Amino acid sequence: RRRSFDENILHIDGYQAIELLRLTNRTPLLWIRVDPQCFYGGKISVFQPDACLAEQLFHDGDASAQVEAIRALAERQLAIQKIGKVTTVHNVHVSELPVRLLGDCLRASPALHGDLPHTPAIRAQAALGIGQWQNNKAPNKKDSSNSDWLGVNLLMQYFKERYYKNDVIMPVKFNRIVVKKSEEVQQSAADGSSGKANRREVDDYFHLDAIDDSEKQEVLAGAEEIELEEDEEYRVRSSVISAIGAVRA
Repeated sequence: RRRSFDENILHIDGYQAIELLRLTNRTPLLWIRVDPQCFYGGKISVFQPDACLAEQLFHDGDASAQVEAIRALAERQLAIQKIGKVTTVHNVHVSELPVRLLGDCLRASPALHGDLPHTPAIRAQAALGIGQWQNNKAPNKKDSSNSDWLGVNLLMQYFKERYYKNDVIMPVKFNRIVVKKSEEVQQSAADGSSGKANRREVDDYFHLDAIDDSEKQEVLAGAEEIELEEDEEYRVRSSVISAIGAVRA
């Protein structure tokens, strides 16, 4: 069987989990929610295919809807869930797709580069969801292989990408320096006429740690304001460590 993922757990052909799940969708629905405003006093459970939950996680702007999708994906595949005729998509087994989707959410992968990444609060829930999925799929034999611990591998990959460099675990950052820089841009007339164009100021904000060292001095010299904001990534890191520690061997 051809290897589908590289050492960074990214698909060899560049597919994201949501793209692979879309190929398994045999319904005309993207996703569905019942009583999203919680007017009804009781709890309503809606069973949706994995592809619908993927759309809900990445394209429903309501945080509660995203958490609902994460918790549902963490329980897949259910015992009552019928196995479809499609078992593999681009050499990836469909049973792996829910946790790989949670992995994309945890790693702050925008859906098809057209959306903003999830907030740290949602990504922290995704980390706990991966741990729950792994516990449900934990192998019951001593001679298990690395492929039996896909959830743990996804959690460890997040940690390596952000907090592991040159065999050293990087410290937690609780704050980030934000640089504000304004520049004038030319704006053409709204009616398309050839009249005099308007000029307006546009504010750009940059995280200093995301700028190359060779350009930092220039950016700081031209900055209008320098602010300190809380970096909530440490909350995601804490959830990842908790999820790894809670996985039963």
